Amino acid sequence: MATGAILMAVADLVGRSIIAPLELPACVVTAVLGAPFFMLLMRPPASRKTSVSG
Repeated sequence: MATGAILMAVADLVGRSIIAPLELPACVVTAVLGAPFFMLLMRPPASRKTSVSG
């Protein structure tokens, strides 16, 4: 339940500390983390090769 809140808190912490004098928005950090995961979810399923033996 609290996974999203923890993710946003960590993203905010990383955004504030990665480039110390400037702040990186939390949405940028979550996009960098979430885009590869989303692409992984959107890939087509592996084709199943079935062999038919008589």
